[in-house]
Amino acid sequence: MRMVYKHQGPSTVENVISRLTTSIVENEPHLNRQRSSRNRDRVSESTSSQLLMQEQDAAYQESLIRDQERARKKEEEERAIRMIQEEQERLEKEKQDKVAARLALRQKLKENLAEQNKRGHLGFAVPTS
Repeated sequence: MRMVYKHQGPSTVENVISRLTTSIVENEPHLNRQRSSRNRDRVSESTSSQLLMQEQDAAYQESLIRDQERARKKEEEERAIRMIQEEQERLEKEKQDKVAARLALRQKLKENLAEQNKRGHLGFAVPTS
């Protein structure tokens, strides 16, 4: 800011108005340059703010994509682990079922054999006394 007019001593209203008008006219180019400069600064500041916001948004989006990719990979790994565990559990149950079926069959055969032994039906002649 600068002083554009200084008045000292007594004066008439017309004289003061005339001097102020002259000062305004003389300083109009300077004022216009200042206004233009201020407007350019505002535009520049606005553009800078917009660029900064765009950069921040881009960085946020990149971070979000990385986080989503990490979460997707983790979910895939967990799904694969679950599938392996389920397959192992299925195979173990199948093995246990086979063992249980063999034991049941063995027991049934023993019972049938014992029953047939009692009756004497072993497929060959049992001597009678």
